[in-house]
Amino acid sequence: MTDRPIIMSAPMVRAVLGGRKTQTRRAIKAGPYGYRLYGGEPRKAVGWRLVGDPDAQCSIYAPGDRLWVRETWAQWPLDNINAEPKRARIYRATDSEPSIAGVSKSLQDWWDHKFPWRNPLFMPRWASRLTLTVTDVRVQRVQDISEYDAEAEGAEPMLMDDDGSFFLFPDGGRHRTGFSGLWDHLNAKRGFGWIANPWVVALTFSAEQRNIDA
Repeated sequence: MTDRPIIMSAPMVRAVLGGRKTQTRRAIKAGPYGYRLYGGEPRKAVGWRLVGDPDAQCSIYAPGDRLWVRETWAQWPLDNINAEPKRARIYRATDSEPSIAGVSKSLQDWWDHKFPWRNPLFMPRWASRLTLTVTDVRVQRVQDISEYDAEAEGAEPMLMDDDGSFFLFPDGGRHRTGFSGLWDHLNAKRGFGWIANPWVVALTFSAEQRNIDA
């Protein structure tokens, strides 16, 4: 069992909190010589081995791993990001107004002026409020996602028009279409867009709304 941080956007955090998201996919970054599967069937592979260097192994997630979610956040007071974890935390995904126990209403003036959100990349372990336990790991191409899995990713049912724009269509849209748009939004600029159909690790997880060390 390994503890790892994992970054999630505000909409995906809300989907986890609402029980609508129980899967997440992450692109696998190949090295200069590329990776190939080893140790099992392609969809149940236990790892990747670097082509040309059989002793070099890039491990992936495994069932039982715990993931502590990094998200956009802030703390009060704001003077020291490394302060003890008893300070109040504010999370962009859910805190649209200062309704934190123990914080003065005068915070409203500061909130309305400018909110100093912190990049999730720099969220310390103690500030995380969501812990995910990995229950299943699959390796697949991103386009292999099913409609069921796309819904488990928390994607909204959408349609795409002739211009390539996505729009919400609850009565006739597809979660898979919504997921493809979400995937491109997060990954296309990094070279892992939907059309590129990269290899991904698909994680199924259970979620607990508490810090990993609680």
